[in-house]
Amino acid sequence: MAKMTKTQLIDAVSESSAVSKNDVKAVMEHLATVGYKELNESGEFVIPGFVKMSVVNKPATEARSGINPFTERADGIRGQASEQDRQGVAIESSQGRGLINRV
Repeated sequence: MAKMTKTQLIDAVSESSAVSKNDVKAVMEHLATVGYKELNESGEFVIPGFVKMSVVNKPATEARSGINPFTERADGIRGQASEQDRQGVAIESSQGRGLINRV
């Protein structure tokens, strides 16, 4: 199943609600602006009945040694950046949990 694009979402909401596409697009952009502002200030943003977004601070992982399964040689495994370095936003909804990267 392919992901719904922003344009497809705007079209679907516009058709089902008889509101113009420009109005739906403006509301979505304002919602995103308010959401990012709230996440920066309080670390949490809730759209009641739909989604709860919260900032997750996950520490970076250290580099470690391991074995490459393809070459069977001992190689170093690079550590991963922390969540703060990635600037991600964790979301929790009725569908499960995920991570949204800020654009």
